[in-house]
Amino acid sequence: MSNLVKINRLTRDDHTAKHQARARKDFAQHEIRHRDHRSWTCFRRHKDGGWDSTFWFEAVVLYGGTLLVNGDIDLMHFAYYGKYQDPQEVLRWMGANRDLGYYVHQKACIGMTLSPTAEEHVVTTLDDGVWMDDAIGHIEDRIERKLDTSKEIDLDLLAIPDWLKELVSDASTTSIAEVLAQAGDSIHSDAWETGVFEWGRVPSTRLIYAHEALRRVVQLLDEERKAQEPKVEVANAG
Repeated sequence: MSNLVKINRLTRDDHTAKHQARARKDFAQHEIRHRDHRSWTCFRRHKDGGWDSTFWFEAVVLYGGTLLVNGDIDLMHFAYYGKYQDPQEVLRWMGANRDLGYYVHQKACIGMTLSPTAEEHVVTTLDDGVWMDDAIGHIEDRIERKLDTSKEIDLDLLAIPDWLKELVSDASTTSIAEVLAQAGDSIHSDAWETGVFEWGRVPSTRLIYAHEALRRVVQLLDEERKAQEPKVEVANAG
């Protein structure tokens, strides 16, 4: 008897890039509407000259060297940069940092005072496709060959433990969050040791939008700085 499953896998990088692209599109037309020495507020401008409040945001450098993002996106607090001379140092500390999966995530957890068990839905979320990608990657490492996931896979033909077959089979038709919740403490001890509860973890859209908002401010400030630089005319050698 076969155990055929259809695999829908998504890499962690592709998942993150998809949501980053959506956030960048939402912020692409934003301008700096208001600023002071330590904050920048951004809106999208209407064609008639007014302001659209959709996805407006404010980035504020706080006295203790932390960074707050808020507005028509969920609040995110990043800590700690520490002492600074210019508030832009703190803004660029996050807004110019591309290490979303580790460093930016870590500073958001500290700023939001989150323990690893409290990260869910704030800075981290669980994605079904990414969990499946991690699971299939683990299987491929175990059997030392690549699987053709464009077709249904017969799990019973693979030399993998029964608990892993069961999890992958259930996750192919049900959300992995529900599968793991139902399994609970009864899940096989080898599954705990393998780390199946850590598979599929990705940056939350809340974190991605906050980070992309900061990136947009830095981009706008860089564009202003470039526009203010004196233009050097090149003499015609002819």
